[in-house]
Amino acid sequence: MNGNLNWETNTEYIIEKATKRLYLLKVLKSYGAPKNDLKIFYCCVIRPTLEYGAQVWDGYLTQAQRNDNERVQKRALRIIVPEYEYNRALQECGLKTLQQRRDDLCVRLIEQMSEPSHKLHSLLPKKCSEVKERETRTNSGQFYNFFCRTQRFKRSPLVYAFDKYNDWLNV
Repeated sequence: MNGNLNWETNTEYIIEKATKRLYLLKVLKSYGAPKNDLKIFYCCVIRPTLEYGAQVWDGYLTQAQRNDNERVQKRALRIIVPEYEYNRALQECGLKTLQQRRDDLCVRLIEQMSEPSHKLHSLLPKKCSEVKERETRTNSGQFYNFFCRTQRFKRSPLVYAFDKYNDWLNV
């Protein structure tokens, strides 16, 4: 990796690292490993590489980078269950898309931060009901998110995670 630190370089590095591990999945498949073992190997060795620190960098990904990231999982599932297309393979293996998993990681981070004993608890903004002095169905449990004048700030890790959490509450 060169000295130029940016999210594009980070994403390329992560994808390259995970792609190299796909070879091991192919080797296991060629030795006749069962599908369940291949799935476990993918979930324990390859997927963590694609998700490490995702709460920090997910908001900064472009759509092309999200697609590149997802493409690694598609390749892995083609190795594990080649008879199915991607969405059916996800169902067959009981997996979610990587974007869904990154969203879940953001939501889980905010849930953990809501505990008063969490190190980052002091960074939480007030709940909407505290700011607006009443709770409605649309803001029930939501955090009052920061006012963002720039896209860079809007895509920053905590603001992005709060957006995902609030969206998750509305579903």
